[in-house]
Amino acid sequence: MKLLPNLVNRGRFRLPPQNVVIAYPAGEKIIWIAANRKRKKWEVSTPLISEIENFGEQVRKTVDKHSNIFLIVAPRKSYGFTKAIYPAGVRGNLEKIIDYESSEITPLKNDAVMNIGSLVREGDMLLVSVAWIQKNNLNRLRTIVNDKLKNTFTTPDTMLVQNFIHDHSSWNANGNSWLLHSVGDCLWVYHACKGEIIESLIITSNQSPIAQITNAKLHEADRVIFVGEDAEVLSRFNIDRHPDLVIDRKDFFTSAVRHVLDKEWISCFEGKLRLNYPEIPKSVFIPILLMITLLGYGIFLQSSVKAVETELANVLSRKAKLEKEWKPLEQQLKAVEKLESDKKTLQNLLGQGIPVLTFLEVLTEKTPADTWLNYLTVNQNNFVMLRGESRSAVQYVGILSKIPGFKKVSFASPVRKNPRTNKEYFNIKFTVDWGEFRKSLGKNFAANKS
Repeated sequence: MKLLPNLVNRGRFRLPPQNVVIAYPAGEKIIWIAANRKRKKWEVSTPLISEIENFGEQVRKTVDKHSNIFLIVAPRKSYGFTKAIYPAGVRGNLEKIIDYESSEITPLKNDAVMNIGSLVREGDMLLVSVAWIQKNNLNRLRTIVNDKLKNTFTTPDTMLVQNFIHDHSSWNANGNSWLLHSVGDCLWVYHACKGEIIESLIITSNQSPIAQITNAKLHEADRVIFVGEDAEVLSRFNIDRHPDLVIDRKDFFTSAVRHVLDKEWISCFEGKLRLNYPEIPKSVFIPILLMITLLGYGIFLQSSVKAVETELANVLSRKAKLEKEWKPLEQQLKAVEKLESDKKTLQNLLGQGIPVLTFLEVLTEKTPADTWLNYLTVNQNNFVMLRGESRSAVQYVGILSKIPGFKKVSFASPVRKNPRTNKEYFNIKFTVDWGEFRKSLGKNFAANKS
């Protein structure tokens, strides 16, 4: 079966509206209900009936014009209804398949839009109901209700019927239910299977073949619901009374609208209209709340880390600037500290009667001409460290070892070659036995002391 193409955009996610005007054009009048959201609940007005020319003005007086959604319930006579059967395995790609198949109907390609309705699975097959409406009919309905066409959606009345049947006390969830509704000189017939509308008919005459076929089907129904005051009108359309006929005299429109407003979203010719926020099961509420809390904490930590990183970058920048300014002063301070240390060492050595000047004179005398010293330390433990360069560092160690009082003369680190001077760079360490050193000096030491 070929279906009309869907020429409208699928509705994107939008926040649910605060006010909804649900309008049902019936001849020269419009039956309408205004619904106002109060947190998660809807406050629904009693049905109002307006002449078409006065409808817009009455709506503006009744509801907030800045947050309205207009939902038009297309009467059965304004749209066509058909059904098709597909393998159950194609359910995930059903819309693409129907769009592809319906594109072959070239004469109607640019003149109608469709609304894919209920899906009923029977074994390995899928029964799909589709409502379609001519574009000029759709625009006429939209203009009647809202001449600016903004925030206006249109849905077939099968959507209301399906919600009414779901709520009906006599509805059999697993059986075949039929709803009959007399409107003027027509009888509107809706067939529900497993809670989904799969068939919608209009009977205009008792001689109609549709009336005869419908009458035969009603005899096999599990439940037949007649909405209206007088079920005797069924005889006008050659429809027999079902033995289990249920007559419902309550307001069909208001009852159905209340249950439509409980839906998360409904399918319209213009796309999907979201009416409520998704219902969160209690079993997943705590995990979702925990995830939101952790996400918020993560965002807080991320912002804190960024703030710390920025502050750290500023501190490092100031540190680099201070280091640049401090470096010359630091070198001077080190030099002063070295002088202070050397001064204390020298004072301690002199206080102990150690012949420091004589020691330096002997060291100078014994150091060969090809050797020079750039570093010398003498601490209070009689430990001496020499650093410098020589043609032969080994030969210089031998010379130092022969000086009386110089003990354990050795290299403090490996000897390295200085390629620039072609000399050997050395670190030599030894200890001094000052008693033996003094004896070797004899009179020279006494003279130096005096």
